[in-house]
Amino acid sequence: MQWVHIIDFKKPGPTTLIVWWVHGNEIVWEKAIEYLITKTETMVVGWKIITLQANLEGKKMNKRYVDHDLNRAFASEDIGWSYEVSRAHEIKDFFKEIPIDYAFDLHSTPSKSDPMILCTSQPSSLALASKMPIYHVVQWLIDRVEWMSLLKYFQPRLKLGMAFECGCHEDDVTITIGKKIIDTIIDFHQGKELPSQNDQMKIAITDIVYTADPNFVYTKPYKWFEMIEKWEVWWVDSMWEHRFEVSKIIVIPNTMIAQDLEKQSKTWVAYFWDAIKNK
Repeated sequence: MQWVHIIDFKKPGPTTLIVWWVHGNEIVWEKAIEYLITKTETMVVGWKIITLQANLEGKKMNKRYVDHDLNRAFASEDIGWSYEVSRAHEIKDFFKEIPIDYAFDLHSTPSKSDPMILCTSQPSSLALASKMPIYHVVQWLIDRVEWMSLLKYFQPRLKLGMAFECGCHEDDVTITIGKKIIDTIIDFHQGKELPSQNDQMKIAITDIVYTADPNFVYTKPYKWFEMIEKWEVWWVDSMWEHRFEVSKIIVIPNTMIAQDLEKQSKTWVAYFWDAIKNK
């Protein structure tokens, strides 16, 4: 398959999948993957790394997607045909017979945002997330997400899986964070003792809010990880003012995602929320 790079150390060990360019405009990861390939050239360890540049045409066009968000395209029966659905089928067919132990899904955002880890609920994922050089660690309710993302598709096969949102597409700080993530992944596979990031904010998502109402509006431009106070009106639609009975934290104020879904789905994603904040 096009744009798959395999680093095979020819020794027994786990297979790691590192996915980038799921969205074609997330160009920051190119330098991080080049860094990975250069750094592993002289290593002799027991593992195999597969890097997958997922959205080829989106990358060429420097667009998030061509027809449809690839990270929503792994349940193609719900969508119909598109370039991304075709690409999802190609990815699924390619990896059908390849065992994957660990998967890391790498992302960035079009505007400035706080870096975060989205990890599955497996103890191994949470343990590794606590050693990553990122302040916000979000436990993802992957089974409650309506769409079939790439990570959700691979989830049943994995010992460990996580996604990273590392800041703005073209920010030098994002590149630096990306390289630190690559360093941590490599050290993890070499069995090195990794220090815990004791000052992390650990968040568990408890609510995922959807609406099919095209007239919804947010009451203000919320920031990433902003606290919404109890009974505060945070968005309104044609029928209701929406509140929560307890205080919540916005995990992703994803107006961008809502705008994407407007073009491709009857259901809009409004926000992701959490109610647990631990250090």
